[in-house]
Amino acid sequence: MNALIHAQHISKAYGLKSVLNDVSVILNPGERIGLVGANGAGKSTLLKIIAGEVPPDDGNVRVDPIVTLGYLPQVIVGYEDSTVRELLADADRDLRLLETRLRTLETDMTQSTGVHLESILAEYGELTEQFERRGGYDLEQRIAAVVRGLRIDHLPPDRLFGTLSGGERARLGLALLLLSAPDALLLDEPTNHLDSSSLNWLESYLAGFQGGMLVVSHDREFLNRTITIIVEIDEQTRSMKRYNGDYDTYAASKLREREQQQREYEAQQEEIAGLRLAVAETARSNRNYRSHTDSDKFVRNFKIAQHDTTVSKRVKSAEERLKRLEANKLPPPPIPLRFDPALNPEALRARLPIMATGIHKCYDGRMILDAVNLTIYPESRIALVGPNGAGKSTLLKILGCVDI
Repeated sequence: MNALIHAQHISKAYGLKSVLNDVSVILNPGERIGLVGANGAGKSTLLKIIAGEVPPDDGNVRVDPIVTLGYLPQVIVGYEDSTVRELLADADRDLRLLETRLRTLETDMTQSTGVHLESILAEYGELTEQFERRGGYDLEQRIAAVVRGLRIDHLPPDRLFGTLSGGERARLGLALLLLSAPDALLLDEPTNHLDSSSLNWLESYLAGFQGGMLVVSHDREFLNRTITIIVEIDEQTRSMKRYNGDYDTYAASKLREREQQQREYEAQQEEIAGLRLAVAETARSNRNYRSHTDSDKFVRNFKIAQHDTTVSKRVKSAEERLKRLEANKLPPPPIPLRFDPALNPEALRARLPIMATGIHKCYDGRMILDAVNLTIYPESRIALVGPNGAGKSTLLKILGCVDI
């Protein structure tokens, strides 16, 4: 099989803001590419362009005609009025239709001869390869594994998608994508809202996935476990650079690059300062130049002219070099983002920031929180953990006085 996806010279702007600038990426069968970059660098936009949801301003995307794409956006919308049963039934519809077509062709084989039989055999061979490649022969086992692995087997079949929690939506959306058995996965922050159990299962599942993957994620450990190539979209130039290896390998390469950029920037700044000083001092010393005391007027004038010419050449050469450097100044390396989580408990001394007692919350008769008590002290540093749907986000909304 040729490249699954071939995106060439993609550029995209929204108004005057350039999001992607001449970006190209090729996804081959079996490749696992992690797409990284600062927030707003265009990662999600590139996935949307490849998925056909957003048109590029320039460039084009080619997808092999027999390749199926599976795209997981950050926010899953459009299914609010569909039930869990309906969504799961629809997820593997293409494979079911493919299986039905194979059974029809098998019947036709027994009733055909000659050229017609050859045509049927050719189509049957092509569809069989596609059915096998997409996991059609172990479909039932895969459905059970995905539903169980992503921990959505407890969801009532008649439950509406719009009533699910954020974590349940994320896991169901991911399950629907995996059950469609695409040849290439386009995943935009697939670990959002996944609890540790679901995340571990997803990493294991992707390790055995035979197709290609293009993944946007800020979870470096997830990238380390699932990705073999890192592609970065530069925040400043909006262009793309490829690094072989996992995220840690990429991070080490970026550190070496930044150190080299810092050395080159400092060397250029030092040279610019030196040239400016040389030009100024040379001009000043020329003004203070004492003419030669030779009594021969001709010799004296000749030496003065020779000195002026030498100084003029020296100054001109320095000015030209300075002009070239200032026209092509190296930008200072970006300062690495740092987060200082330190708080001053003294500012909150002698009072309790939050105290919650006997918190209850139900959705449609379903108990989400039951008699929850919580006290947050000035020195508290609390991590709220639990499986998806346990009520973590709901509790935070209650504590934050958000209307729910």
